Amino acid sequence: MDAGDYKKASTCYLIGNVFNKGIAFLTVPIFTRILSTSDYGIVTTYNSWIGIVTMLLGFALHMAIRSSFIDYREKVDEYLTSTLLFTVAFSVSMTVIVCSVSVLLNLSIPFILGLFFLFPVASITYFE
Repeated sequence: MDAGDYKKASTCYLIGNVFNKGIAFLTVPIFTRILSTSDYGIVTTYNSWIGIVTMLLGFALHMAIRSSFIDYREKVDEYLTSTLLFTVAFSVSMTVIVCSVSVLLNLSIPFILGLFFLFPVASITYFE
């Protein structure tokens, strides 16, 4: 890649990140008006859990994917496939473990369903 391609890619990346963070920032007043204090707290707590679980499930593999484009140019597809399969397999196994423990501890069904959807959403969020 030449310098022009890097500038173009960097500009697109910057615009995408600013847009992504900007939408989240601009919707805060809308959500605080629509939702009650406790509802907004639930949404914020859920988003925090998504962030935490994403870090735990991701193992910072997004950084490895970036460097794989340089280190393993000819095997990038294999690298991406193995990373995706690892993340999905780990997410599914964690979901099974959490649901099993939830059943053993007699936790409520909404709690189990919430955790069941938390891990796959975190693994999908990881590949944004």
